[in-house]
Amino acid sequence: MATLTSSGFPNFMASLPRKMDLEMANMRTEAVYPKFVKIKASNKKTILIQNIEGMNSAEVWPEGAPIAELIFREGRPQAFTQAAFGAAFSGTKQIRKFEDSGLMQRAMAKLMHSVFKAKEVIASSYLADGDAATPPTAGGMPLIHNKGSDGLVLFHIAHTWLSGGGTYANKSAGADSLNETGINNMWTRMLRGLDSTGAPLGWGLTGVIVPPEQFAVAVKTLRSPKEPLTANNAVNAALEQVPDRIIVNRWLAGTTQWYGMSDAKDGDLCFYFAWEDEVHKSRDEKTQGDYVSVDFSMAHGAVQLLSLYKVA
Repeated sequence: MATLTSSGFPNFMASLPRKMDLEMANMRTEAVYPKFVKIKASNKKTILIQNIEGMNSAEVWPEGAPIAELIFREGRPQAFTQAAFGAAFSGTKQIRKFEDSGLMQRAMAKLMHSVFKAKEVIASSYLADGDAATPPTAGGMPLIHNKGSDGLVLFHIAHTWLSGGGTYANKSAGADSLNETGINNMWTRMLRGLDSTGAPLGWGLTGVIVPPEQFAVAVKTLRSPKEPLTANNAVNAALEQVPDRIIVNRWLAGTTQWYGMSDAKDGDLCFYFAWEDEVHKSRDEKTQGDYVSVDFSMAHGAVQLLSLYKVA
């Protein structure tokens, strides 16, 4: 972690933006949300995304004949709009005159944490509320886009395709516990998901996301060579179905819900940043305080959520 120190208060304040930039870059490497959210840049106010659906399998190519042209299938579009987020702190004239850089440094640490708190809350709300009929709100606006382009909530037991064909589930049919049976149910439902042509989607498990209360059970389930949580000496199939990758998300308020992560090549939950964590410093002439702010602009959502699976 970067340390905000200086030989004097004026130098400390002058170098504050650069040091905060370094500190926030370090914080991004330690954040939880980048482990299950794909980060992208965008210079557009509104991001319009249209997914591509499956093609039929290759056909027999008779000698001397042109190769059969397969149908190009466009999926349903969806739009996400940028919203700006910001947090500010104004150090008083007394802090500057008494050169209380220690207090200012602690305040800046809280300011930077508030910026990351917003991202963690939004990302974790997608996990917790991605299947809610009504999304949570913040400032009178929906906090997340809880529906995909098919009009269904992001986590659903039977997602559909525009051109018909098969369906796929990214939510369990029941409240499965985090054990060998629960892993098997999730693994099976994922492998049985079908694309718009009726072919298997071809996605697989890459890890689990759990609240702190489920960490010990996750370790036993994914690291026991024999059948976990029982006295049986059978092989633990979960070791073959999901790699030993456990992400603990302390931002989840729920204590029993857990999630799978997939290796799907498309269908990520995405954060689209127009700009990220810009630090600004100025003098507030009304209060004679030193005004410091951090802001970012972000759109977010998923057209179809294939990268995550929720166990109800």
